[in-house]
Amino acid sequence: MSVRSSGARSAVALAITATLTAACGGASPPQTDRSPSSPGEPSSPGRATTWLAIVAAEADVRDLNDETADLRDGLGHALIVSPVDCLEGLPPRAGDGYVLGAIGTTEQQVRSLVEEVGRTPISVVPVTVICTD
Repeated sequence: MSVRSSGARSAVALAITATLTAACGGASPPQTDRSPSSPGEPSSPGRATTWLAIVAAEADVRDLNDETADLRDGLGHALIVSPVDCLEGLPPRAGDGYVLGAIGTTEQQVRSLVEEVGRTPISVVPVTVICTD
């Protein structure tokens, strides 16, 4: 992981959060297990799959504020706070709300990032980000 200033990482994390939250509006939260679609299946044409290590999920995004602040510096650009509706491929027990976690290009990358900040992921799944600005 490259060393960046805390301010730059915070700005990137906030930009990701703002983009996903603004793009999706409503939502639903995750917990564990595999997604309803098969994890190894390719995503729809034109959509890229990324890996998500879920750290927490809540019905109300405000309930993730403290944990987001705790993880912001450690996860940097990999931090994601997103409405569940913006992520395709979440576990079946996702429910309605928001997810907090780390995104990256490989399963091992996101697992390592979460472990480096002293957390154990409650689920690690391939997802497709379906909201854009």
